[in-house]
Amino acid sequence: MKFLTPTTYVELPTVEAVRTHCLDRLPTPVDDVVRIVETPAQIGPTDTDEFDFNGAWVFLGGLHVMGDLVIGKNGDGCVVLGVRGLLKAERLWISEASLVVWGELKVERLIVAYYNHGLLRVEGRAVSPLTLSIDHDTRFVGGLDGLILDSIDATHENLVTSCYDADGRIDIGRVWSLSKRGQGLFAN
Repeated sequence: MKFLTPTTYVELPTVEAVRTHCLDRLPTPVDDVVRIVETPAQIGPTDTDEFDFNGAWVFLGGLHVMGDLVIGKNGDGCVVLGVRGLLKAERLWISEASLVVWGELKVERLIVAYYNHGLLRVEGRAVSPLTLSIDHDTRFVGGLDGLILDSIDATHENLVTSCYDADGRIDIGRVWSLSKRGQGLFAN
């Protein structure tokens, strides 16, 4: 996984960043500093297609990730990411982190929002064929085009059986791997 540090950004204390750029509902990061990227940003492709951030970042002009955006998978609970405009990625994994989108979210294949530290909030329309929100504060204020399952005990008649473990529970790691390998997640 590649940790990203955009080259052109401004650092502001959280209170000033929220006030100056109208960043409602942005969680306060641990270091109380927000890095602001004011122009549209595109990331990838590189030798790896998974990208993560350290600290708190806000992209005011939107963010296009050519690959997977994996936020907080390292488990430190300190990542805060905000995007004004369109956030686009192939897959999105958010765990022990916060993502606020003041615009639209378009994920081509899969969203995994996992673990109870942090949140995923999309003010505009969200599009993803499948969203797994497992013990995570996930809100699609503008609605979601796609299927959302909110428990590892949830089942859906159209999910392929390989998405489940031996006990019949959704295995998010397995679902992620199937998607990464380009295998279909839906039977029909």
